[in-house]
Amino acid sequence: QKHKQSQEDIKTQQQSIDSQAVASQVKSEPEVEIPPTVSEPKKNANTSTITYPEALIKQVTEAEQRCQTPEKQDLNSIIKIVDLMGDEQPEYIYEPDSIYCIEDGVFRGHGGDQLVIYQSKDGKSIQEIFNSTVFSYQVLEYQPKAIVQIEVGGGYCGQNMDEISRAEAIMCKRNLEWDDASKQLKMGKIQLIEKQQADTE
Repeated sequence: QKHKQSQEDIKTQQQSIDSQAVASQVKSEPEVEIPPTVSEPKKNANTSTITYPEALIKQVTEAEQRCQTPEKQDLNSIIKIVDLMGDEQPEYIYEPDSIYCIEDGVFRGHGGDQLVIYQSKDGKSIQEIFNSTVFSYQVLEYQPKAIVQIEVGGGYCGQNMDEISRAEAIMCKRNLEWDDASKQLKMGKIQLIEKQQADTE
């Protein structure tokens, strides 16, 4: 039995040596990577399989640097990954306004938030395919591709803003549709929001 125990001890020691070797390998990896932010998405166990294009990580980092004290957030709470083309290539929905500076306090205006959507062909560089201010958006998980539906107001809903006040501006929903000629996502058909349809009848 003593002999058996010593074998187990050796085995345990070997395992701890192995795990130390793995740990030292992991530690030395970020030193190999020149941009330290590349390994950032791997901080959270839930996002360990998610990788973001380097150019997009750089944008987020630069936006956070504009804060004196940025709130610590995971990239997956700032960037949403979806397939909008049905080609199994990811598109990235980025809301710069979701980067929260602690010194700004909790107040946020109601003028809408900037919504930017990027495409990446190589997983490193990014191409902007949509950029506009929206009140809100949702991702409709259709097959084979998801659709981004945005909520906008006023001129985006067909109103002439020169003739009416901001208080008279209506709100509507529009689906973003791919325009092959410009290689951009464009706002599709205007869908009035039900409450307003009831008011106008």
